[in-house]
Amino acid sequence: MIATTFSLPTLDGAATLTGQIDYPDGAKGPVPAVVMVPGTGLFDRDGLLGGGGTDADFVFRDLAKALNARGVAAVRYDYRGVRCNARTMPPCPECATPAERTKHYLDACVDDAVRGGVTPENMRSDIAQVFAHAQKQPGIDAARVAIFAHSEGTLHTAHLVADGLKPSGIVYMGLMAESPKSLLHWQQVERFYRVFDADADADGVMTNDEIKAWFDRDGYFKAIGFPVEQFLSPTDSWTEEALRGVLQRGYEQQRDTALAAADTDPVPAGASGVLASYRWWKQFFTDETTVASLLTGYPGPLFAHNGGKDSQTPGAREFAVVEALRPQFKVPPVLRLHEGKGHTLSAASPLVGPVDADAKAALVEDLVSATK
Repeated sequence: MIATTFSLPTLDGAATLTGQIDYPDGAKGPVPAVVMVPGTGLFDRDGLLGGGGTDADFVFRDLAKALNARGVAAVRYDYRGVRCNARTMPPCPECATPAERTKHYLDACVDDAVRGGVTPENMRSDIAQVFAHAQKQPGIDAARVAIFAHSEGTLHTAHLVADGLKPSGIVYMGLMAESPKSLLHWQQVERFYRVFDADADADGVMTNDEIKAWFDRDGYFKAIGFPVEQFLSPTDSWTEEALRGVLQRGYEQQRDTALAAADTDPVPAGASGVLASYRWWKQFFTDETTVASLLTGYPGPLFAHNGGKDSQTPGAREFAVVEALRPQFKVPPVLRLHEGKGHTLSAASPLVGPVDADAKAALVEDLVSATK
């Protein structure tokens, strides 16, 4: 791997985009490339998406090595306002608690002022700018630059493609195919209907004892960090109707709070950090555009890899949206459902990685195909 770094003033003049291009060793002449786009979060170029404690947790860095081995360059960038990640941040010997380490990470790696100005529009502008920069490099074949995107990154790249961006191919992991509004409703309301499985005696009532037994047995929400207390009833039991009502009211309260905020207000990221602006957050309550519909006119190969137990963009649900639109696609999309795997294609978690070896091999094959 031969890496060259870049630093680009953003087109709006509000920040600087930093990143690197990893070239295959011994490359002769221009090579194909893949531009890597992360999802929701404070991501830098490494794509720290795993919880396994190895270098494979750096999903984008790991995929870059695999692509280089196949003669393909990888273009990785840091989200505006992000300098490092929780594993590459400066040491903090005095940090004694998780809260102190989180604060140190945010102070060391995140520029709150810049993050507070993040919007859907400038996220898309940044992706397009990095893509154009890659095409201009003498070591890259401009006609063979593909896009790899994860989660929310699939939303923004789909908009860019609909607006005329022309990658040689697209590979998505954790595709968002429905609208941002409908997906957020699923994440905040419908996803939690899974608790109905706790009704062991099928009497239409979930007691707290039944919920506790189900929570450990099922393991889904435990694996993504939800405490069992979040599911327990203050009156010791839920009916399905009562729980649906509580969840819906909670969603509506979040929606109303978001829509009442100014677009320029910052969305907190915990501790002292800032995730983005409220303009960014509002899109998930207002944008009813089906993301898959933005891709129907794309004339190149499109591959989507989603997990069967994905906690963010559930594979069967998202792929059903694509299938309903399949007759409208110029080129039929290739949908790869990874049963038993999560949002980062790991069987160990509905949310985080690292990517399992079989899924990684499939991703790399499709990424290579996308650059032809």
